[in-house]
Amino acid sequence: MKFEYWEPDSIPAAMALLERYRERAKILAGGTDLVVQMRRGIMRPDGVIHIGRIPELKGILPKVEGGIRIGTLTTMREIEKSEILQSGFDILCQGAAQVSCPQIRNVATLGGNTCNGVPSADTVPALMALGAEAILMSPAGERSVPLEKFHNGPGRTILKGDEMLLRFKIPAPPPFTGGCYLKYTPRGTFELAIVGVAALITLNPRDGLCENARLILGACGPTPLRVKNAESILLGKRRDKSLFARAAEIAAGEAKPNPGVSVRASAPYRREMVRVWSRYALEKAWQKAEAGLDLSSKFEVNKAGNA
Repeated sequence: MKFEYWEPDSIPAAMALLERYRERAKILAGGTDLVVQMRRGIMRPDGVIHIGRIPELKGILPKVEGGIRIGTLTTMREIEKSEILQSGFDILCQGAAQVSCPQIRNVATLGGNTCNGVPSADTVPALMALGAEAILMSPAGERSVPLEKFHNGPGRTILKGDEMLLRFKIPAPPPFTGGCYLKYTPRGTFELAIVGVAALITLNPRDGLCENARLILGACGPTPLRVKNAESILLGKRRDKSLFARAAEIAAGEAKPNPGVSVRASAPYRREMVRVWSRYALEKAWQKAEAGLDLSSKFEVNKAGNA
């Protein structure tokens, strides 16, 4: 297979190539997906644009008011080990740590994991739970898209032929928020998820009731799925195992796994795993949020005692 290959060293240079070749060219970041697809003949682009030499697309940067920006070329390993993300954004670290093996995480990028459009991607549910936005660039300029609206189906996104993903913008989670991402596979992280679940819970510090909830399912439909009906029954409630079971039951009912034959799991089995792992993820996220409340109350007691 013959194709042209470029290594632009700036965003304008990459945009000029995209504007020229549009759908006939593919962007190469870590290459853990594109290279495999090209070797198998699944993709046959006329050109490959390797963006790895563009420094503006790398790194994790704190923003004003506690939010962060993450460049599209930031690797899974960098996200997994980031001290910046460990404070409030650790659900994303959990997702990145579940991507394949250390060798792959050293080169696979957050942008690639998102743009590939695989419904089982491990970092997308966590990004959605955090309310992330994708910042896209085209010759017309930048635009911002909520990640909930980024995917159209398996392998399909809203990216146009002359657009590229620059970075992610993630707002600061409110205080007393806990997050959990769980991935279910029979043989560990090396496999794609049969079910992935991201849960994010925010508690009211005055009464300990649930103030906000996010529940996102991966590998359970053509795109990652936010289960708003399950989220709504948690609001204003205290932690209770029967509450988690009801939310998990709703999530299992709204999951949309492929009804056809799958070599990894049947649709009924995936729904049952959604029921199990949603319950676990919600409980763990809630416990983390409560731990924040406990630490806050102990700090206030100590401060009062030392006054």
